[in-house]
Amino acid sequence: MSNRTLMLILFPIMAIVAAALIFGNYMAMTWNTIISRFFNHQTYRIEKIDDSVQIDDQYYKSVFC
Repeated sequence: MSNRTLMLILFPIMAIVAAALIFGNYMAMTWNTIISRFFNHQTYRIEKIDDSVQIDDQYYKSVFC
């Protein structure tokens, strides 16, 4: 089999695989919450803390006054 024949066979197969992967990634990102719930993955967690513990909850602190 020559290189040209091999390329004529492999190129469409690789194009279909690439398109399927791109489409699958798009669908997974779009429906990620439903997919996570289907597989019983925990999407969030609530943690209880004591009132005596001080938490620094300012995420983006400014260096300016």
